Amino acid sequence: DVVFETRAQAANDNNQDYADVLIEDSLEVLFESKSGPRRVRVIGKPDLHLKGHGLDETRLTIGSNPVLTITADLTSFNRMTVWRKETDSPFICLEPAFVKNGLNDQPISIPAGETWGTVFQIAREWAHSFIWCGPSLYAASLSLPGLYWLLDVRLVHKKYLC
Repeated sequence: DVVFETRAQAANDNNQDYADVLIEDSLEVLFESKSGPRRVRVIGKPDLHLKGHGLDETRLTIGSNPVLTITADLTSFNRMTVWRKETDSPFICLEPAFVKNGLNDQPISIPAGETWGTVFQIAREWAHSFIWCGPSLYAASLSLPGLYWLLDVRLVHKKYLC
């Protein structure tokens, strides 16, 4: 069971050439509140770019494991992407994004002499946080039980603001 929170009502579905779809077309809505986030369960093999995700902290529960909190700067990442290759895949990918298919079509690039700063953190309720903020990252992946995280940032200059 993989459950997470979102404020998104709609998404771009990569399995349908980024068509606009409703969340409930691909995810099971477990709880919905007009003033708060929705709790949704991942079913099947979604590849969704959640529009209007609207949470700087996303709570993710994988089975009976402790809750993971993914923190991402809403200025840099206004959506959340959720995907897995196959229904029985041993991992799920939940990652912040900023436009549909942004990694391929509109990657974040930093011109020489410019700076870019953002927040990205994965934390378990009982464990230390994983925090990225630094010059040496081109692509990194972090595997936790049931979760695969891939962060690919194309950096063109070694000057950072954190």
